[in-house]
Amino acid sequence: MRKSRRPARVLILVQNLPVPFDRRVWQEATSLTAAGYQVHVICPRTGDYPRRRELIDGIRIYRYAPGPEADSSLAAYLVEYSVAIAAQLLLAIRIRLRRRIDVVHVCNPPDLLFLCALPLMALGAKLVFDHHDACPELMVAKGRTPDSRLVRLMTLFERLTYWFATVSIETNGSFRKIALSRGGMRPEDVFVVRSAPAAGRRGAAAAPVRCSPGRSPGAQPLPPARIALTCWAAVCRAAAGVALPSSTETTMVPSAWEIFG
Repeated sequence: MRKSRRPARVLILVQNLPVPFDRRVWQEATSLTAAGYQVHVICPRTGDYPRRRELIDGIRIYRYAPGPEADSSLAAYLVEYSVAIAAQLLLAIRIRLRRRIDVVHVCNPPDLLFLCALPLMALGAKLVFDHHDACPELMVAKGRTPDSRLVRLMTLFERLTYWFATVSIETNGSFRKIALSRGGMRPEDVFVVRSAPAAGRRGAAAAPVRCSPGRSPGAQPLPPARIALTCWAAVCRAAAGVALPSSTETTMVPSAWEIFG
């Protein structure tokens, strides 16, 4: 009698947020589990998620103590990313010593996590690059010139990640163009996977209220289709280079969790 085939094992590496707080990564992990994969996640430890090891919904989570979050200097990035890479590499090797890993799924930033995957790839694992942020453009948005040393370095790391990747997952069509141009990926190996709230957790929308710019809702009704209200909810970290008052930061994150949780 033939033995049943074991489920494929996926190791997800994420550096900037812990799971399950990182909703995109967590949705990917739970979707993989629902499809029959065994999923392991390595991510940073925070005050809200202090446990070093945790099992949630069948997903094994391994958390490490991160270094200080970088500002915009090259030295600060070297410290933050060196701590993350060393910790993730050590954990990845420990996991691999206990069980075979078939796929390593790296989520940028930074575009350096492929380094943690190299030993596992040498033993047969495939690399999936989950492209969350365009790091060279992020550096330019934070004031660096396109020909600066840091931007050139980020572009090199991005190109190397694509070079090692078997498949890339892009958050939108613009990022897909980056994968095909700068990354040199084949079109059939690039997939756009958008993030969205879980369908079962969406509430009924309230009745629309029309208002004029600068006026309170209901002060001056407008004709239909004249104004559209949209909401952007996310976590803003220092790495994004967006200056926010502390009161905004404390209210924005819980709101994002409520809407997209």
